[in-house]
Amino acid sequence: MRPFGALLPKEEALARLLAAARPVARAERVPLASAAGRVLAETVHAPFPVPPYARATMDGYAVAAQPRGADASADASGAVAAQPLGALRVQGEVFAGADALPTLAPGSALRIATGAPMPPGADAVVRVEDTSEKDGVVTLRVAPRAGQFVEKAGADLGEGALVAGEGALLTPARLGLLASVGRADALVRAKPRVAIFSSGDELLRPGAPPHPFRIFDANTTTLAAVCEASGAQVTRAHALPDAQEAIANALGHAAALHECVVVSGGASAGAKDVLVDALRAQGEVLFHGVRVKPGKPLLAGRIDEALVVGLPGNPTSALSNACLFLAPALRRMAGLPDARLAATSARLAVDVAGEAERFLFLPVRLEGGVATPTFKGSGALTSMAASDGWIGVPEGARLAAGETVDVHAWW
Repeated sequence: MRPFGALLPKEEALARLLAAARPVARAERVPLASAAGRVLAETVHAPFPVPPYARATMDGYAVAAQPRGADASADASGAVAAQPLGALRVQGEVFAGADALPTLAPGSALRIATGAPMPPGADAVVRVEDTSEKDGVVTLRVAPRAGQFVEKAGADLGEGALVAGEGALLTPARLGLLASVGRADALVRAKPRVAIFSSGDELLRPGAPPHPFRIFDANTTTLAAVCEASGAQVTRAHALPDAQEAIANALGHAAALHECVVVSGGASAGAKDVLVDALRAQGEVLFHGVRVKPGKPLLAGRIDEALVVGLPGNPTSALSNACLFLAPALRRMAGLPDARLAATSARLAVDVAGEAERFLFLPVRLEGGVATPTFKGSGALTSMAASDGWIGVPEGARLAAGETVDVHAWW
């Protein structure tokens, strides 16, 4: 048996794990089509104004609201005084994507489509609904003002303006800005490479024939999903036996090729729980054991530059630990901002008693504003599959039915 030492409070365990989660220094260039959710590793400035030309923001007629050569009086906002124009000859039309632009003649108007470039000589657009056209003559029912329904060149981005800075999360809007300055790709931080092992002589790979005294490995699947959602590139490794030398060799090899190694199983205090000894043989242990339920056997360490995280073998313990501890560490390594997980207030359906010396992460289902516990045990994955989130029960606390609690999303 390998008894735990002093168990860490959950806050200290997370702080130590985050401190050990070193951001990945590698970068790679990827197409914008593959860059959503990635972190920019360069700073991009606009090489030209966006839009590069003044353009109409309404369908209508391009006109000269301020006659050329006239003295233009401006009000306090800088807008030129309105000029009544009456009936104008329709000179032609301008559409978006035009290869050449006609110059607006005095006393004329040009039909113009939304997004079309403003022709030389025109400084305003009159909406089509504010006009009437007959026999090649358009009558304006509203006197235009200079700049009316016109977006200036550079209204979105001026030449040299910051498009996105290094470290920016590439949201859909930021990807659109990069595309608007002609970029087809972006230099982004490489994803942290994570190797995932499950350990245990009882494990079967999903797809293998059933065995009366063995179980299928669910942890590799659940942990890979958490890691990938946290910005990591995952390698699903083979299952490990309950043998210290085999585990140590696997850890050393994986640590040389990955920024993070995750092992589920073998982290507790039983006779075959040899993960902590295998880790010490290859590197250092940062901590082992946290005052939480489920998930007390959480283990963290380093082998050279690689972070090693050991999780319990019980599926609910492994998955809850991954959501609450591993995911924030991987986001830190990927350069991603902290996750903004939703929380909802609800009334507790039943009385709940906390653990005497451990903080309880209790899975609950939400229905009609009522939170009902779903926890069936650390080995029952349905505890989390049936839940909509978790409530926190402090050490030794008792929560009464009907009490208002905060339900936190797992992911």
